[in-house]
Amino acid sequence: MFALRKKQSNVASLLFQQSLDAMPRAAWLRDADLNLTWVNRAYAEAIGKTSDEVIDGQIELMRHASDPDGRSLAREAKSTQKPVTALRHIIVGGERRLLLVTEQVIDRGVFGFALDQTKTEELESELTRAQNAEAQVLQDLSTGVAIFGNDQKLKFYNPSFLSLTLLVSAQLDAGPTLAQVMNAMREVGRLPEYPDFRRVREEWSAWFTNLLQPHDELLHLLDGTTLHLRVMPHPAGGLLCMLEDITDRLALEAAFNTQIAVQRETLDNLREGTVLLGGDGRVQLWNPAFQTIWSLSDAALQ
Repeated sequence: MFALRKKQSNVASLLFQQSLDAMPRAAWLRDADLNLTWVNRAYAEAIGKTSDEVIDGQIELMRHASDPDGRSLAREAKSTQKPVTALRHIIVGGERRLLLVTEQVIDRGVFGFALDQTKTEELESELTRAQNAEAQVLQDLSTGVAIFGNDQKLKFYNPSFLSLTLLVSAQLDAGPTLAQVMNAMREVGRLPEYPDFRRVREEWSAWFTNLLQPHDELLHLLDGTTLHLRVMPHPAGGLLCMLEDITDRLALEAAFNTQIAVQRETLDNLREGTVLLGGDGRVQLWNPAFQTIWSLSDAALQ
């Protein structure tokens, strides 16, 4: 009976090792003295040796300057009796790789494995470069830009945003929430005098979870300034807020519309028939006298 159980245990152990050997990631076993007793194919290929050569030479995959014998994690795992995980940069096949290494104590020693995190590191580096490039572009915009993360805290703002809100950099550098930024803007008169400010603040804070499309809003301030606020979901999560002073633009539009209205009124009261033709020879504008003289209908002129 004992012999049968031992045989079954050996078979199970063999099957386990065969499964590990087929894994695309490095795995290894150590004895109680932390010596390598078995490594899988991925481990041996990373070293450029056979499994037997690795065991005979006790060639550690994780050996580097801060861990000369490559066993520091195994020693810590054995000492604490808990799994130990750490990131390690090593050279594999002439290439620098980042591995997430775990060593954990088992019945007869220590079991270790490594997950290749190189692609993740490269993607994170690429993302960082893209974010830095984005930040550089946004820094130079005349439009105020602020980016809030999923935690509703301010992650980025440009000089124009600081100028338009009349806040100081120390306030924004502290990473305030959108609600806190609103409170600060209200104190310096950069928000309208809302009858129910608390409700508005709750509505703006809810944008983090319910805003799916860009939202535009005009902020008419007590000093006559009008700010155009545009808020949209940020691709990386959170909100992208853009703030622009459109006071002068609105004033110009109002002056233009007033001038057009005055000219229209003057034209309509002329006794002489007057018509304005565009560059394509089509009628663009006419007065009632012109229409009456030529007995033309609105449809004919349009």
